[in-house]
Amino acid sequence: MEDIKSIITQSSSEGESVEPISKIAGIGGLLGAVAAALGLLLGGGTPLLPVPTISVVTLKNPSHFILSAVFVAIITVGLLLQFKGLGGLEKRLETNYYNMVRLMFLVSAATAVFILWGGLFWNKPLEVVDYVVDSATMGAFFTIFWQLLAALYVDVSKTKIGLLTGVLNAMFIPVLAIGQALGPMIVYLAYVILLVGQLFNTLFWWSPLSSVRQFARSPKTAKIGFGIMGVLTSLVGLVAVFSGPLAEVSGSQVWYPWSTMVSETIVQTSPALVFAFLASALTWVMLAPRLGARELEIAAIGKDVIQSGPKGFLAFLAAVGIFAAGQVGTRIPDAIGVLPQFLSIIPGAILILMGGLYISHTDVVTGTPMALSGIFIMTHPYVLPWLVLIPWTFFVITQVLVTIETHVRGVTYFSQPVLNVVLSIIASLAFILVLLGMFGSGPPALWPANRWFNVALFDNIPISVQTPTILVLPILTLLARNLLLGGYAHGRGYTGSEALVGSSFLFSLLIPIIAENFNVYHMALTSTAIMLFLYAISFAIVLSLNMNLANDVEELGYEMEGTFIKVATIVGLGFGALLAAGGMWVFSGFPSNILVGQVMTLLVTLILGLELLCVVSWLIAGIRLGMLTTGFSIGAKATKEQ
Repeated sequence: MEDIKSIITQSSSEGESVEPISKIAGIGGLLGAVAAALGLLLGGGTPLLPVPTISVVTLKNPSHFILSAVFVAIITVGLLLQFKGLGGLEKRLETNYYNMVRLMFLVSAATAVFILWGGLFWNKPLEVVDYVVDSATMGAFFTIFWQLLAALYVDVSKTKIGLLTGVLNAMFIPVLAIGQALGPMIVYLAYVILLVGQLFNTLFWWSPLSSVRQFARSPKTAKIGFGIMGVLTSLVGLVAVFSGPLAEVSGSQVWYPWSTMVSETIVQTSPALVFAFLASALTWVMLAPRLGARELEIAAIGKDVIQSGPKGFLAFLAAVGIFAAGQVGTRIPDAIGVLPQFLSIIPGAILILMGGLYISHTDVVTGTPMALSGIFIMTHPYVLPWLVLIPWTFFVITQVLVTIETHVRGVTYFSQPVLNVVLSIIASLAFILVLLGMFGSGPPALWPANRWFNVALFDNIPISVQTPTILVLPILTLLARNLLLGGYAHGRGYTGSEALVGSSFLFSLLIPIIAENFNVYHMALTSTAIMLFLYAISFAIVLSLNMNLANDVEELGYEMEGTFIKVATIVGLGFGALLAAGGMWVFSGFPSNILVGQVMTLLVTLILGLELLCVVSWLIAGIRLGMLTTGFSIGAKATKEQ
């Protein structure tokens, strides 16, 4: 309330006159509110933006083209006024990100012209098809830059006004897209969100110039905004998780990936829902906080969880996914092509990478639900539903907890090295049990992979239903182990831990190809190849990590334990090299089944022995380096607002 009073009186609490960010730019927010009111009163519960594609109502009603063009044109004029009033931000910011206002203005202007021109002059069938496809492209560009602009308001402001401005505007398009899929009442809600968001936009520009941050680090409100957007993104995704993918196969319920096609042009889950999730995720990842040196020291994390490189890559993935969802939503075969695959792969990739970054920074609680959700929404052709619904529910819960933690202490994640140690050991032991066939064996027809894939693991579920899930679980244990091992290197200056997380991320993207085989036998062999290849790629990185841990243990005075870890590492490396050479020699020809079985036996023996030695090494390192005594740190507020 004090912030709003200061805006109205244009004076500080001490009665001194204050300089606003920009008076003329604030008028642009009022025009945005007018556009929102237009959509609310005259839109008829239909989207006036082509998100993810132009609505059927607009195509059938020529007057709707004009209304849609006017809606976007008013927003464009408002953006022009914000463009003219950028001087206040230019004075204070150390970044050029404020130029997003200029880019958004250009995209919005082009969209308005395109909607009107195409609607009035393109009347032939082929022209209409081109118009629908091109409008989806324009809608994707509009969405991408709109979401990036929304992040600007949150990121640069030290007040709750900037926070609300960014969050409300960021949720307009996701809610609008959900409304296109689920009904007009949600579309009306989207216009209400835009109306309120644009009014706060006006307050943002009329706020004192001192409300804009002066340093590169994120203000506390921006960190809270990151948490809030995480909660909202998970909730938007929850709509897509429940609306469409659930179905029955052989009398059992399954969860179909978002890329599942029921015909040549129709996807089982509305692309608009995936579009909404990716649009929200774009703003979410862009709000990933930049912490100052003092905050990093107090939080004991050493560096930002999501740095500029991964942040840019995540934003790129979200942008590509937004484009793909728009094209699939056109229901035009030439536009769809292979793009439906991106509706599963890109959301999954974003969640796996985000989760992996958190886990490798010792935040297992926040990262694990994201990573698990990402893996299972990519599992084809379907997966047991509880494997998606449970992790996603925890995804929502953990985002709420992170937001609370940010508000209370100013720390944007939890640090629990003890969980990295314990769960990495559990994941490794689970991988060992899989290789030993302790979960049961599959039919002999799957040889030589039948010992690892018991496709009848779950009672009362048909084999055809649970097979895709079973083929992923052994890979999951190895992926989990690798991501958790990144936490050992965190804050110690080791090289290679990023490669461990990165390679695991890349291999997780291969999960959908398991289902592209002719039969279960070939699916099992593909899953085996992915699992063993991932183990081989991470082999040297894990051993390098162990050597670094051994050096740190020795430096603390525990020479016997350090020597044990070194010897175990060297022995594993030596036997691994010999087996690799022998395997290449055997498979360079046409080996018999007996020879193949012997090589597989030696391979399993090596992996089991090495994993057991690694488990002991990680336990020693966890004890001697103090990781087992470092867990949930709940204390006083960690940061003080500057």
